[in-house]
Amino acid sequence: FEQFDIVVHLAGISALPKCQINPSKAYENNLSGYANVLEGCRRSSKVKRIIFSSTSAVYENNKEIPFKENLIINPDLIYSCTKQAGEILSKSYANLYQMDIIVSRFFNVYGEHQDIHRSMPPFMSYLAKEIFYQRDPIVYNKSEAKRDYIHVSDVIECLYKMITASKTYSGEIYNICSGIGYSVPDILNTFSSVLKININPIYSDPSMYWEKFRDLYNYSPISKERLIREVNKNSIGDPTKTKKEFNFEAKYNFRSGIENIIKYSEKVLSS
Repeated sequence: FEQFDIVVHLAGISALPKCQINPSKAYENNLSGYANVLEGCRRSSKVKRIIFSSTSAVYENNKEIPFKENLIINPDLIYSCTKQAGEILSKSYANLYQMDIIVSRFFNVYGEHQDIHRSMPPFMSYLAKEIFYQRDPIVYNKSEAKRDYIHVSDVIECLYKMITASKTYSGEIYNICSGIGYSVPDILNTFSSVLKININPIYSDPSMYWEKFRDLYNYSPISKERLIREVNKNSIGDPTKTKKEFNFEAKYNFRSGIENIIKYSEKVLSS
C-alpha cells in the first residue's frame, strides 16, 4: 500500500447464489478481505482515500422507490449482508482513524466484457449467448418490475470523479445509478429490435431461479416466497445526491449498450 494514494476496492464474490450456498467464503472474501485492505491502508503513509464498492442489493427489502441513501436498510440475503457489513466497517474506520472513505452503492452494471461463461452470467450477457447459439433463453421474470441499469463506462466516470474530488469523506454513501428502470420485457424487446428477430423466451418458475445450486433446495430449503420476491423486485436508485456532490450523471444510451454487448459476445463466442 506504500505504492498507492487511492484504493478502489472492487473485489469480492458478487453472485448471489454463490454467496448463499457458501456463507463463510462470502464473508471471508467480502468482509474479511476488505478489512485487510482497510488495515493495510491505515498502516500506509501514502493512501489518501478508499472507495468501497457496495451494492443496490442492500435495499432488497425496501419498498420506497427510488432508493435513497438515507433509507434504513434491512437486507437478508448473504451477499447483501456482507456488503452492509462492509459499509459499517467503512464508517468505523472513517470515524476511529479519520480515514477518507467513500461508500458507493452500485446498481445493475452492464456492458461488454462481462463473463458470459460463468454458471449464472449477467442477464444481458446471458441473452446474447443464448441468441448466438440460437437457443430460446430461460427467463424467470415476466413481470413489469424495473431495475436500474448503468453502463460500465458511466460507472468509471463516476469513480474518477470520486477519486479526484477535493473534499474529505467519512464513510458517506452514494448511489451509482442512472435513475431509470427497465423491466425484463423491456430488455427482451430491445434485443429483438436491435437484432431484428423474435425472441421466444421459456418462462420458468421464479422460485427455481437458483436451481443450478441444488443444495439451496435441500436440507432446510431456501424460502420460495423470498426467491420470488428477489426475482420480481423493483430496484431503481435516486442519483440526486451523487449528482449534486460529484457533478455526475449517467449518459450512456441503453440501446447502444445492448448493441455493444451483442457485438462483443458474438466476437468471443465465434473465436
